[in-house]
Amino acid sequence: MSGETVGGMFLTPEASFRRVVQEHEVRNGVLVVGVSGGVDSVCLARLCVELGPTYHLRPHFVHVHHGIRGPEADADATFVRALGERWSIPVTVVQVDVPRVAAAPGVSLEEAARQWRYAVLGQVAERLGARWVAVAHHADDQVETVLMHLIRGTGLAGLRGMLPVTWYGHLRLPLVPPAQRPQTGRLWLVRPLLYTPRSAIETWVHERGLTYRFDRSNLDTTYFRNRLRHEVLPMLAQVNPQVRHALFALAELAVADFALLEGLSREAWAAVWRGEGNGWVRFDLGAWRALPLALRRGVLRDAVLYLRRELRDVGFEQVERARRFLEDARHSAGSECTLPAGLTVRREYSTFLIANRDVGGDAWDVPQVQEGFPVPGPGVYPLDNGWYLTVGRVPREELGDRWQQNPDRWTAYFDAAALSWPLMVRPRRQGERIALLGMGGKRTLISDVLANAKIPRWTRDRWPVVVDARERVVWVVGVRQSEVGRITDHTRTVVVLTVRPHPPE
Repeated sequence: MSGETVGGMFLTPEASFRRVVQEHEVRNGVLVVGVSGGVDSVCLARLCVELGPTYHLRPHFVHVHHGIRGPEADADATFVRALGERWSIPVTVVQVDVPRVAAAPGVSLEEAARQWRYAVLGQVAERLGARWVAVAHHADDQVETVLMHLIRGTGLAGLRGMLPVTWYGHLRLPLVPPAQRPQTGRLWLVRPLLYTPRSAIETWVHERGLTYRFDRSNLDTTYFRNRLRHEVLPMLAQVNPQVRHALFALAELAVADFALLEGLSREAWAAVWRGEGNGWVRFDLGAWRALPLALRRGVLRDAVLYLRRELRDVGFEQVERARRFLEDARHSAGSECTLPAGLTVRREYSTFLIANRDVGGDAWDVPQVQEGFPVPGPGVYPLDNGWYLTVGRVPREELGDRWQQNPDRWTAYFDAAALSWPLMVRPRRQGERIALLGMGGKRTLISDVLANAKIPRWTRDRWPVVVDARERVVWVVGVRQSEVGRITDHTRTVVVLTVRPHPPE
């Protein structure tokens, strides 16, 4: 690209603009252009005026007044209005009270301004029927973004930095009320200057005699990005003078690698997905465990972001804790592990659920019964939601010591002669108790037994219990067994109760 490159790997402003709009087919219609009045946005604005007609694009300038810098910010707005008038481009100025938004705990001024800037640009674009919003991020911004992600901790997605084109639906704007966020799914954010460095932009503007505004807050190193720009990167350049090239190249490599992994992740999601509802999604546990490590992590991270679309990222430690929990065979069905943003991951029999912590009981793949039914003897008995109870009888001598070393919480063993028949399966009753096995006959509220086992409270009212003909609770299914019917040296015949989320083969 002779005459179009700068410093080896970067492009001139014109070449960067053409590359982005041509590769991503940005053409035909209104192009909303974010113009702050600074040198970068003036360069972008002028390029849109000069090159826009080639791609049948009609620029519309939008200036967001953040309400931060008093008279200087007012002067910026006046400057952009004059720029539009001079170049015969329509201008919209919108003022936002960013300091009020940033007054909330844990919200930085930078982040509040960023989110509201995108929201305003999107609002104007929707009003004008535009499909494209252009902003003036450039190669140095990309370098700073990658470094910022590295310092804060990131994966392959963060190493990509900013993309030349991003679907507006992927912008996470939790500080903006939902009604004020862009509502359409056809809006895209474009960064036409992403491949050109700041120095080339400044040269391009000066050569054309263009004027621009200078924002003194860009020198304030109390802002994280400014500290990276003015302090950290110059120090890194002392170690590697080509550090900016290296970080930019890292982003370019990560974009391609992530695209490959993203395709594999979509295939993995489809392979392990088993259903979803309002606030939950279910996956096949065995199929998930068979995935490569990167895809196992990816499914968990994607599930969190799928259920919490406003999250910008999911921490590595949180994903790892959930992954180890699901891979550890010592955790039985019904056990849970917390995830960020009010989510939980719950082990089921052959699946696992990622859901809101307060999701309704119908989401959980657990045995449930609405009405009681008799169990007169051996056989298979369906429960209410696709689970089955199997009842069998086995001579004691054939059983061996399986009843003592039982690792399966969904199977229970009883002395057939010690039970009063017929048995009954039904929901628990208010105030009902069980004489827990191994507790010397101590009677405990079933509600406490379910709570201690961390059974979701939304499923407890329909959680099945097995009682005998004398109304003695012998088994809180999958949770605890009773002293009633315990196997002794005098037991001759053993009743085996098994509950499964499928009929026996």
